[in-house]
This record gives sequence, structure tokens and C-alpha cells, in this order.
Amino acid sequence: RSWLSTCLEKHDMCNTHDNRFLPRRLLKVTLTNHRLGLKLCQIDPDMNDVQYLTLSYCWGEGYHFKLTPAKPDIFLKSIALSDLPQTLLDAVAITARLGYEYIWIDALCIMQTDAQAWSEEKLEDLRNMGKVCKNSECTIAALAAKFSDEGCFTSR
Repeated sequence: RSWLSTCLEKHDMCNTHDNRFLPRRLLKVTLTNHRLGLKLCQIDPDMNDVQYLTLSYCWGEGYHFKLTPAKPDIFLKSIALSDLPQTLLDAVAITARLGYEYIWIDALCIMQTDAQAWSEEKLEDLRNMGKVCKNSECTIAALAAKFSDEGCFTSR
């Protein structure tokens, strides 16, 4: 937390956010009585000063837990942490430990449809991924994981 704070306060290159841009959706992370909670939030473009983290990771092969047209109402109420692959769960925990309320994870913030049915919304979200990352406070990079169930942490 102190390294991130120093970076954001003292390094000009780390503080180049366009506060006018926000992603369409973010995941809201709550910590109540040492219990993590997670839900999807539709972001109002008029919201100000929303600080969020992003996750960069490899999906890998196999089943992927993701936002689909059948799930938005469920995700807006709550996302069961037990359903998350380890990398996403680690990123949610890191977000809470760093004291942030929001994180953007592509699989859960961009509506995932099959390639033949890509909507205009998904195309716009994909075009904005660079802005999403550029305007986040920090990107959590799960560099060692080849699959989303391997987590953010490795043994040295």
C-alpha cells in the first residue's frame, strides 16, 4: 500500500488519469467483518473520482467464469466468491487489502458472448480497454499464471 501511495503521489507518469473516463461496469469489493463481498456495478458516467484497479491475466483454456447475458441481474446482487477462479479471487483480495472499492476484470465487466454474436456494446468495451487500464490507479498483473485458476502468487 505504501509503495503504491508513493508512486501515485511522487511519480508524474503514474498519475495521468483522465477522470472523465469510466468503464461501463466495475466490480464493487466490500469488506465487512473480515468477509469479502463482490457485486457488479453499472457505472454512471456522471460519477466523479471513482478510483479502481484493473487485473491483467491469462484466461487459459477450459471453463471461464464470466458475465453472460443470462447473468447480469444475478451479478448486480452478488457474485459468489466460491465461483471465482483463484486469480480473480486473489485480485479481489488485493483490491480490498489496498483499500480500494472497485476493480475492473474483463471477464466480469465486459458482456461475454460468442464470437458470432458480438454486440456493439462489447465492441465498444473492447475498444476502450486501453483507456480502462490507463485510467486505473494500478494494474494487478498475474504474470506467472498460465490459467485463471493458478492465482496471482507463486513460490519463490
